[in-house]
Amino acid sequence: MSPRPTRLEIALVVAVFAAGFGLRAAVPARMAVEHFDEGVYASNLYTPDGRYPFQHLYAPPLLPFCLEWAAIFGGPQGVMWVNVVSGSLTLLVVWGMVRAWWGPPAAMAAMVLLAFNEFHIAYSRAALTDAMLGLWMTAGVWAGWRAVQSGGAGNIVAAGVLASLAWWTKYNGWLTLAITGAGTAGWIVFGGAGAIVASGRQPPDPQPSPSRSKKRVKSSAGSGPPLADAPKSGTVFGAAGVCLGRWGLTAGIAFLLWAPWLWELQKYGGYSAVAKNHAGYFTGLGQWWPNAVRQVAALAHDNRLLTKLSPFPALLFATVILSSQLIAFEWRRLSAEARSDGRAEGDPVSANVTARSRLRELSLWLAAAWLIGLTVAVPLYTPYPRLGLTWIFGVILGLACLMATWLLPADWNASTLNGPSPDPAPPQGRWKRLGVFFAAFVVMVGAYAAFTGSVRGPYPAWENRSGLQSVSAEIVARLRTESLPREVEGVRCALYVLAEPGLYFHLAAGQRDSPVGYLTLAAADFDMTRVGPNQTEVPLYVVVGPHADQAEADRLIAAGRLEVVAEFDYRPSDLVLLDSRPAWELPTTDKPVVERVRLLHVKRD
Repeated sequence: MSPRPTRLEIALVVAVFAAGFGLRAAVPARMAVEHFDEGVYASNLYTPDGRYPFQHLYAPPLLPFCLEWAAIFGGPQGVMWVNVVSGSLTLLVVWGMVRAWWGPPAAMAAMVLLAFNEFHIAYSRAALTDAMLGLWMTAGVWAGWRAVQSGGAGNIVAAGVLASLAWWTKYNGWLTLAITGAGTAGWIVFGGAGAIVASGRQPPDPQPSPSRSKKRVKSSAGSGPPLADAPKSGTVFGAAGVCLGRWGLTAGIAFLLWAPWLWELQKYGGYSAVAKNHAGYFTGLGQWWPNAVRQVAALAHDNRLLTKLSPFPALLFATVILSSQLIAFEWRRLSAEARSDGRAEGDPVSANVTARSRLRELSLWLAAAWLIGLTVAVPLYTPYPRLGLTWIFGVILGLACLMATWLLPADWNASTLNGPSPDPAPPQGRWKRLGVFFAAFVVMVGAYAAFTGSVRGPYPAWENRSGLQSVSAEIVARLRTESLPREVEGVRCALYVLAEPGLYFHLAAGQRDSPVGYLTLAAADFDMTRVGPNQTEVPLYVVVGPHADQAEADRLIAAGRLEVVAEFDYRPSDLVLLDSRPAWELPTTDKPVVERVRLLHVKRD
C-alpha cells in the first residue's frame, strides 16, 4: 500500500490538476462540433427520433447520452465540456493508479506527463468517444488490478462496472478486460502464482480496512500493507485458478452489464451489422508499418513545445516528493536508533520483502499488456489518430514504471520508505541512485523531445474548430434573404443536411431560436429531389458539404432538379484533416485547405 499523501503531495496534485483542467478548458470559443463523428454523437437532443441516423454503427449510447444532458443543461456549447471534464478526471485516476502501483514519485510524474500532453488535450476538447474511453479504461484496469490481487466483492464488482462503462462508451471498450486478462495471465505464467504460494498468503490488499489493520498491527508493524488470508489451495495451480477466477468474475459482470445494449442492437440488425461496419476499417498486417508511421507522425504533429517540456516538471515534482520521503526516512531511522528498537536480523517481515515485490509485479504485467498490446493492435486499423489516444496511456505507464525501477532498489518499496519503524540500516547509495536516475532521465527526455515533433507553433490542441459553426450561421443568414411567405405549423422551409452531421448539429441546435423558421432534417442521399410538384407545402433546401456526393449534386443541378443558392468556404481543422491524410501532407498556415459547402434549392416541376 502506498503511504498516505502528505500535504506537499496533495498541493502538487491540486496544482497539476488545475493546470491540466485549465489547458483543456482554455479558449472555449475555439471548441465546437466539427468532426463527422462529433455530429453523430452530439445530435440526440435535436433529432426527431432522439438519435442521429445509424448512430449505433459508430458507438454505444453512453457518450451521446452524456452529450444530450450536457446540451439540456448547458446549451449546444455544453456538449464540448463533457470530455473536458472526462479528460481532466483521468489525470486523477492515472495519479491514483500509478501511486498504488509504483509509489508517489512515479505517480506525480505520470500525472504531469498526461496533464501536459497536447494530444490528450486536443481530444479532451472534442466531443469524441476517446477521451471518455481513456477515463473508464484507466479506472477499469486499476480496479481490475485490485480485484485480481485482493479479491473481495467490492473490488470485483467495481472492476466489472468500470469495464462495462468503457464498453458502453466505445465498441473496443472490451480492451479493458483484454489488458487485465493478458496481464494476469502473463504474471501467473512468469511467477506470480508461485510468489503467492511462496509467501503463504494471497496478494496484499491495496487498501486494508481499519479493523483488519488493527488486528494485525503487531505482526505487520512497519511491513507495509497487511496480507490477506492464504488461498485454500497451497499449489501454484490453485493460486492461479483463484486469480483467473477473479478476473473471470469481472469479465462476466462487465458482459452482463453490457448485454442490454447487445439486445437493443437486434432491432438494427444485431451486432453483426456493427462488426461488418468495423471490418471495413481493419487493414491487416500488410498495412501495419505504413499505418504505424502515420500514427507516429500524427502524434508528433500534435505534441509541440508544451509536451516537450513536460518531462522536466515531471522529474522535478517526482524528485521533490522522493527527497521529502528520503528525509522523513532518515529522520525515522535516527529516531529508531535512539530508541534502540531496530529490527533484528532475520525478522520475518524482512524475509517477506522479496515475495511482496514479486506480488507487486502484476502492475508491471498490466502496464506491459497495455503498451505492447496496443502497439501491435492500433496500426492494424485505418490510421485515425484518435485510435492512438489509449496507446498514450500505455507509454506514460511505461515511463512511470521505468522511473520507479530506477528510483528504488528491487528490495525497497514504498512500505520501506514509509514504515513506522524502518530498519536501522537503510538501503545503501540512495542519494547516489537518485543522481544517476536524474542523469539517465535527462537523456531519456532528450530522446522523448526529439520524437515529439516541432517546438514551433501553431498549437493544434487549441486550434479554432468553429468552422462549421460559422458556416451554419452564414446559411441561416442567407435563408433570411429568401422569399419564404408561407408558414406551416411554424415552419417556413425544410433544410436537408446531406451526410454532414456536424453541420446538422449546428443548424438543428439553432432552429428553435431562429427567426427564419426552418426545420432541419438529416439526409443520406438526394431522395428529396424526387418529390413531385405540390407534394410539399414549404420550400426545400439541401446543404451539401465535403462528405456528400458532389458529383451527384452537379448532375442534379445540370438536370434542373437543384439550383445553387449560395456557396460558403469552410476550413477544416487539423483534427479533421488528419483522418484523411498523413501529417506530412497537411497544408501550411498560409495555404490552408478550403472546402466548399453549398446551399441548394429543390426546384419544383
